[in-house]
Amino acid sequence: MKIDHDILNSAAAWWAGERISEHLQEEDLARIWSTPWPELVQEVKRAASDPELAKPNAMIPTSHLGAMPPERVLAKNLFILPLALHLFSTETTEVRLKVNVVGLERLDEALTSCGRVCLLGGHVGPGLATSYVLNLLGYAISHQSRRNFFEGLKLPRYETIAHIPTGGFRLASLARAMADLESGRVLFTAADGVAGTSGRAFNFLGKSRQFQSGFGYTITRCKAEAIPVYARLDSDANLTIEFGDPLCPIADEWPDQDRQEGIAHGYVTALEKYWLLHERNVPDRQLRLQASRAECEPGAAAHSFCVRG
Repeated sequence: MKIDHDILNSAAAWWAGERISEHLQEEDLARIWSTPWPELVQEVKRAASDPELAKPNAMIPTSHLGAMPPERVLAKNLFILPLALHLFSTETTEVRLKVNVVGLERLDEALTSCGRVCLLGGHVGPGLATSYVLNLLGYAISHQSRRNFFEGLKLPRYETIAHIPTGGFRLASLARAMADLESGRVLFTAADGVAGTSGRAFNFLGKSRQFQSGFGYTITRCKAEAIPVYARLDSDANLTIEFGDPLCPIADEWPDQDRQEGIAHGYVTALEKYWLLHERNVPDRQLRLQASRAECEPGAAAHSFCVRG
């Protein structure tokens, strides 16, 4: 099935929060919705690699046509993530068959021992998949983000994901996050920030990058476990969600301030490793921002704070 490139591009722009093209009709979205997942993957790849389909306002710049790794093409067109998940059965067994979930036992162990868990994701790969898949698997999820992406597409069972807006009054977002953690819900937050321009500056792969600081306070104040988690796609759009080891576990009895600092350092180090291991899932925007950042002073440790000049 051939899907018009303008339709793919408009749908991608819509998912990214841009204005919907006046040419994008409900029947166009319905056509994408009904396309089998393997065919949709091939159509996105076709749209990204065929110079004849290049448009000035395309989500994929002309300069990248034919050169961008398939993983990045798929991750860049974020709209295909909910479309893929839309095709999943909401039966737990079906979700487990279609998603490779690595290290889920770490989440289960933390919930059993502590009852309060904050998942620290990032803007790498299709990160939104984590909250939605866990929701389908039966976990009570609260998702911190600027926009409620799940509601926009009316995905199956999206109503059971509690959305915590991060825009506007920041203290209100923190208070809601702490309340949800205390109630036993699993909190997901992208702790790296969209642009890495606010918070505290760290040495991130040799460059000075700022990371949000509120998540460390939320975690230590609620005495929650902090677990890094990332989602990634391979070149055939197979989805993997991977949970890391808890950062500064409560059982180690860290003082609150030391634990807050340790969680921040641990998160930055984990994100660095993930970038290096799965560079093809790092969005173009993140790579451009990283290239534009100031160098840290020679000898600065990879996990240290980095004062910008």
